[in-house]
Amino acid sequence: MRTKRLLLVGLDWVRPKDSPMSLATVNIAASCTDVCDVQTFTFNIANGEPDFELLPRDHFDVIGIGAYVWADKYMNLALKSLWSLYQNATILIVGPQVTYANRGNFLSAVYPIADGFLRGHGECAMRQFMKGEDKV
Repeated sequence: MRTKRLLLVGLDWVRPKDSPMSLATVNIAASCTDVCDVQTFTFNIANGEPDFELLPRDHFDVIGIGAYVWADKYMNLALKSLWSLYQNATILIVGPQVTYANRGNFLSAVYPIADGFLRGHGECAMRQFMKGEDKV
């Protein structure tokens, strides 16, 4: 059986004193490395609008992107770019804006391109999904 491939995309606000990758992305990647191949890519939105053409052109089965208030203005642009680049991948949104959003159709109305939303602690939710234990 082929190992699934996961790309974690960060739209992070990185200051000079910060790590170049968010703790959330690091934790999700670390929790999934024994159940799938994981690659990460972080855009520093403190530098302005992300250039999604920089994303890797490899095949991925699942794309995970975090939804945070500081990156909200770029989310639908990011989702359109991810869908265009990875049409056969499942695009999932994780993060506080998913976990704390009202249940129902709110998220799918705001982010219509996403294939699903993972609520709860990102590392646990993504690991369960990649293991096939959780559906979106």
